[in-house]
Amino acid sequence: MTPHINLSPKQEKIVCAVNGAIYVKASAGSGKTRILTERVRYLLGNTNKKILALTFTNKAGAEIKERLSDISEIEKRVFVGTFHGFCQSILENHGHLIGLTKMPHIFEEEADRLELIEQAINQTPSYAGTYKTQSNKEQKNFRYRVLSYISKVKRELIADNELEQHTDDENIVLLYQNYQDILRTQNAIDFDDLLLLAYSLLINYPKTASLYRRSFFLSVLMKHKT
Repeated sequence: MTPHINLSPKQEKIVCAVNGAIYVKASAGSGKTRILTERVRYLLGNTNKKILALTFTNKAGAEIKERLSDISEIEKRVFVGTFHGFCQSILENHGHLIGLTKMPHIFEEEADRLELIEQAINQTPSYAGTYKTQSNKEQKNFRYRVLSYISKVKRELIADNELEQHTDDENIVLLYQNYQDILRTQNAIDFDDLLLLAYSLLINYPKTASLYRRSFFLSVLMKHKT
């Protein structure tokens, strides 16, 4: 399959790149999603592997799927989705390797996670007393700071048992552990656990990681330039 017309020389260079991975930084409105779509279209004509096209938003993924809808058996030939969505599919298929007998409930919404964080704060003595004396605004700001910290830990792929190696603050470690315990008691994970658990699975089970490497051809990832 050849790329569609109306590509600039730089865009065509990205779409038709053949030697290994490429990394592209592009500004807002530069046509990142369109170029990623044409990259996928080009690769489909040059490999027998399934294409793995990962995006940061569901909106971008839906747009790519729509633009590729004219290709026969596109669902079998391309996985288009977000990083979190792909990691969820890994856990659904191979989660038993890390003790997930069934897919746990996923706390995806921010409001739900903030409620869990408040429970964890109240279970952490070093924070609970001060938290109860704060104004509603102060409590809200604190919950968001904790949420940001927990997300940062998981997105940096720091395992629960490694957290103490990354901070000297025993209180925040305890708060994080209480949050994780609350999730476990509800047979649940949060949105960022999808990344952390999938990473853990692929690192600790190299045969499974090898299976994905053999099955997929990784397409170009576009990063928004700041």
